[in-house]
Amino acid sequence: MEICVDVIVVGNGPAGLGLSALLSGYWPYFNGSHPDSVLEAKCNECLGTSLVEQDLQYLSEGLEGRSRNPVALLLDTLALPNVDIGEKAPTSLHWKWNDSRSVSHLVLGVGPPGGSWNAMSKHIRSLSPARWLELPGYSISTWYREQLDRPYGDWLCSDPIPLGDVTHYYRDYVEKMKLGASMMSHTAVTAVERIAVPSCGGLNRSASDGSSESSDSTMGNPLSRSSDSILSNLDPFEYSCCEGSFRIDETLTTNFLSGDLTDCCNSIYCSPQMSAEQGKKDYCWRVHATKTDGSDEKIELYCKKLVLACGVNSSPCWLGVPGESLSFVSHTFSDICTKMMSLPASSTVLIVGAGLTAADAINFALEKQLCVIHVYHQDASNPSLIYHKLSTTKYKRYTDLFQLMKGKMTNDFYTPFSRSSIMEFKVDTTCVISDKSKAQRSVAVDAVGILIGSEADLDFLPQDILEELSFDARKPVSAKLNPISVHPYTFECTRVPNLYAVGSLTGDTLVRFIVGGALGVTQSLHTLKYM
Repeated sequence: MEICVDVIVVGNGPAGLGLSALLSGYWPYFNGSHPDSVLEAKCNECLGTSLVEQDLQYLSEGLEGRSRNPVALLLDTLALPNVDIGEKAPTSLHWKWNDSRSVSHLVLGVGPPGGSWNAMSKHIRSLSPARWLELPGYSISTWYREQLDRPYGDWLCSDPIPLGDVTHYYRDYVEKMKLGASMMSHTAVTAVERIAVPSCGGLNRSASDGSSESSDSTMGNPLSRSSDSILSNLDPFEYSCCEGSFRIDETLTTNFLSGDLTDCCNSIYCSPQMSAEQGKKDYCWRVHATKTDGSDEKIELYCKKLVLACGVNSSPCWLGVPGESLSFVSHTFSDICTKMMSLPASSTVLIVGAGLTAADAINFALEKQLCVIHVYHQDASNPSLIYHKLSTTKYKRYTDLFQLMKGKMTNDFYTPFSRSSIMEFKVDTTCVISDKSKAQRSVAVDAVGILIGSEADLDFLPQDILEELSFDARKPVSAKLNPISVHPYTFECTRVPNLYAVGSLTGDTLVRFIVGGALGVTQSLHTLKYM
């Protein structure tokens, strides 16, 4: 099967779903009021105009918060005013749908909509309050009323909710927002090829060496400057559409700016309509995928823009020690829980890691009266541990475990090994632990869970592209330590034209910030379509 679309989004978690909503024509508008008087005044300058069509750099100047991406900060500040200081102010945004603004796209995901949220324990509560987990145009409060017939109160603004509800909300979001036609779930991307096409991108500069550059990779964010300024800084270039090719220079500037040459076809790049044999020549990427629904069907897709929204939870981290691939060793929460459910009481499990996933596994084991050996390399007093930031009332399960880690509480079924590491796993199900004094000891266990985080699985990308993605090419992509380097307002990869990234791949690990990336990408593509 072969499919051609303008945009392919890899990943159907919250980042991919939020981007699909904006690409489908759901756009944000300022409602006229915000607690920040400066931001309110800026947004009211173009009241009635969507943020997609405004100067995002100007609007986001001076904003500070928990994201490194200015567009993410802007949208979050408008959607959740003063939320970080505990206020429950109403949103300053409303969303409108306009089908004429939609962009042809497909969202590919290995499983059902929701991405990695589908693999999380359904009964554990989220860390983030419910409002922080919402996607554009359909609030969780509305979902509770419509889908579960539950009342909605102030508790939902500030309290966590069961992860099963969040997963259910993301799946229902696709139906409510009518995104199903753009979803290609149960589809794994296996390889991506970059196609070297001079016309790719729609606006092509003339160059003496025959090379060309697409407008979105060379012009930055066109809406942050006037159109006159854009053209004055460009050499003459050719503009191609289904009516023919035009050479844009000073004599045609007026016609170009007025849009007289841009409304001739529906492609976001307004590129020439071609025969079936020639059509693929206008695409920048060839994407190979396989259905994961049991059919193993092979699919070949072509697109002009590729967006990475696959997150950093797709590939669990390994310790890299001998015996780690033995059958009694697990690397995911679901796998270790499955094994623990079959163990009789008083069996011994070893859990490696000091994050919340490890904590969930430990609590699961203690509830089943399994003996837990807990190994982690930090000291319990390390301020980087997430437990220091958790409320003792809202997250008692975690803070009680933290007391066990620090030795301030005891449990006959729990033994902590702080500042320790695993040296080896043996076939007789014993593990060699190096403790804080560097002494080594062997312990017999029935199951092991290595829950030390995960990283992005980008193996489907060519090696030359992988080496250009992140800030430090020598290290794997990491949301905290080595995110993908993107333009701050368009989210196009700084060193790979026509490739975009959103969500945790760019450092935004909270759902509340990922829609900002979707806004940046949408504005970039809309600029190409209508300028």
